Amino acid sequence: MKNTAELYRRVRHLVDAGHKAVVITMLRTGEITKTELSEHEIKNLCERDAVTGRIALTALETGKLQVFDDEDGAISIAEAYCPESKLIVLGGGHIALPLVEFA
Repeated sequence: MKNTAELYRRVRHLVDAGHKAVVITMLRTGEITKTELSEHEIKNLCERDAVTGRIALTALETGKLQVFDDEDGAISIAEAYCPESKLIVLGGGHIALPLVEFA
């Protein structure tokens, strides 16, 4: 298995740069592999591996953990990591304070 700490450092770097990322964990008998994918890499993965690509894309779109068991007993887990949304309010009109409080 790759160095997990380094993998998550790369994920943090992607998210800090404003990009979305997904970590795919594959659990097979006696073997665990982790891979990080950027949003662009997920689209390429969908062409090569439809099942893994689909769970990665679903995780990215929903922001929720996705788990898939295949018929061979392997388990795939997709964790999405997204940058925090930002709201910029321009102007200080009567709506600004309620808008910021609502946000």
